[in-house]
Amino acid sequence: MKIIELNEIQSTSENSKLFSLYTQFQKLLEELRKKELPDTLIEAINLDIEALNATTVPDHEFRKLLKEKQTKIVRVVEKEVKKEIINRDSSKERNYNNERMYIVQKGDSLFSIAKKHPGITVAEIKKWNNIDNENIKPGMKLKING
Repeated sequence: MKIIELNEIQSTSENSKLFSLYTQFQKLLEELRKKELPDTLIEAINLDIEALNATTVPDHEFRKLLKEKQTKIVRVVEKEVKKEIINRDSSKERNYNNERMYIVQKGDSLFSIAKKHPGITVAEIKKWNNIDNENIKPGMKLKING
């Protein structure tokens, strides 16, 4: 689904404020067209554009209406972005909760740590913690997934 076009307006000396706002609104629509937006959001934006396209009011009223629609669209998009961020953050939180941490004790080796956690291998511990060799030190925090 795509965002529809806003009808063009002509710039005149009497409507310079309107034309400036119209240009700003067009830039907003151009930026939104570059994004992958949910269809429900695009439908809402298109309804606002259709309402603007169907409007036959004097320039000063159209300018007010254009500003209202632009503000509404920005708020709806901001709300959608916040929702997306919350979903992404809660996904990270779920991933973090799936990770267990182990603090290396004196005398520990990767092998002994793996033995303490059934189903975990030395290779997995090295991979999860970006360890290239067998050197670990007391106090190190190691991810133990699984």
